[in-house]
Amino acid sequence: MKKLLLSLSIIAGLGLAGLGLADNNFADNSFVMKGHGEPRNMGIGGSDGKGDFSAGLNSLRFTKEFPHIKENNIQYLGQIAHSYLLLKYEESLWILDQYAAHELVLYTKKQKERAKAKAERLMNSLILEVSEQEQMMLEQKSEMLKSFGYVFKKDVNQVIIDAIPSAITVKEARELFTATLKGKKLSLLSLEELWLLHASKFAVRAGTTLSKQEALSLIDAWLQIEENREFCPHGRPIVLQFGAVELEKLFKRK
Repeated sequence: MKKLLLSLSIIAGLGLAGLGLADNNFADNSFVMKGHGEPRNMGIGGSDGKGDFSAGLNSLRFTKEFPHIKENNIQYLGQIAHSYLLLKYEESLWILDQYAAHELVLYTKKQKERAKAKAERLMNSLILEVSEQEQMMLEQKSEMLKSFGYVFKKDVNQVIIDAIPSAITVKEARELFTATLKGKKLSLLSLEELWLLHASKFAVRAGTTLSKQEALSLIDAWLQIEENREFCPHGRPIVLQFGAVELEKLFKRK
């Protein structure tokens, strides 16, 4: 109850201007916001001024159709404190933590990519120098690494990696492969932990202003997750929901 009271006090304290409702046209779910023109280009490389976050936001599907928002008849109201997205669902108010929601979207995407068992071919092969002991370890772990999605060949004192798991970056792939050769105990759990770190790193941070397009894309991607979408991979709540009864109690009408 204290958490609910705190959330409502934040909303009341910021007012309409703080919610970003005063200067934006939210009559429909179109991308163009009044006074803001066309949405930004969210390409990888941080050209939008958000640094690493752009790579994560770029994973979202930007279109003019939001099937899951429409299917659930959810109305986007705006962003509060550059960290939370306000939604109206039927007769209830939802407050969505944008970082936690995006973190879950990225993590779920990685899990699906693993299920597809894709290997991504590298334009430039990775060449790793290996010791005699590491070569012996490679013989033992070869099948496991291939099951992750690695494609490699051995050459005297080197290992040449031609493809890596599509779910991870080149840097992560190198680190995981090297850790395996050094005899560290690795399993699918290690990849799960790696993806969790990836999601934490690239999820849009609290304090980041989202355009309406970005917010709607994030909401729609979050709604696509059918199971356990109320909590992030770390177990923190993603959404707070206030129905009419809860609001009446908070305002002491009941």
